[in-house]
Amino acid sequence: AHRVNAIVAVNGGFFATEGAPLGLVVIDKDLVRTPIYSRTSLGLTADGKAHIGRLSTQGYLRLENGSKLPVAKLNGTRNGDPGVYLYTRWWDTVFPVSAVDYCLVVSGGKVVRGVAGMPVEVPADGYLAVGSGYMATVLAGIPAGSRLSVFFDTAATWASMRHALGGGPTLVRNGREYVSAEGELFRADVTNGRAPRTALGIAADQHLLLVTVDGRQPGYSVGLTLRELAALMVKLGAREAMNLDGGGSTAFVVGGKCRNRPSDGAERRVSNILA
Repeated sequence: AHRVNAIVAVNGGFFATEGAPLGLVVIDKDLVRTPIYSRTSLGLTADGKAHIGRLSTQGYLRLENGSKLPVAKLNGTRNGDPGVYLYTRWWDTVFPVSAVDYCLVVSGGKVVRGVAGMPVEVPADGYLAVGSGYMATVLAGIPAGSRLSVFFDTAATWASMRHALGGGPTLVRNGREYVSAEGELFRADVTNGRAPRTALGIAADQHLLLVTVDGRQPGYSVGLTLRELAALMVKLGAREAMNLDGGGSTAFVVGGKCRNRPSDGAERRVSNILA
């Protein structure tokens, strides 16, 4: 928050242990991470309009002959499944390619070289296409100099978003409580019981509501369930609302100071924030 001179900031979406976001992230029209499980996301247009809704998208790597290879993940953790994984500078400047995978270094829309079994620099004007499993053999058959392009099938509503942040589940729809936790495949540690919570809401006049609730601190605050959080967002005037990462991640900064009491005793390192 200090680094970007934020007036207000809250913690963002869920993330994997090593820091990769588990959900949609778009920064200045740059797709950083694709959504998972069609979870709820916040989108902000260039003229300041906000939108909350569930989003799914499928990415493709288009080859020079017009054929398409599905993209398993963009800047996401691999779990050993075969597929094509794309990595940009948002992930890191260097990527360690394993001996069983095959990586195409793509710069300016062209394949510069293929790499296996060694670290490789991520081009500033391109990406790495990493083939895992049988896709390693497919990518190894694409020669240097070939032209490749990446595209994502996305609903028109979301294609216009300048910034976007994934979280979930939905809390409020059309001014009514609507908790969609089961359909978004969240684990019990998110859906069950009272906990510290962070939420975003959109009021009827398009004001954006940023809300945090402390928890896991008996005698001070035990937190809220998702349904209690939904009821709070309706009370605060949200027409639409969504949950973000909570627990020890919940933090609210105003005027350069953390105004809540994080349940870990101090601010947690998180993957992303809304500032």
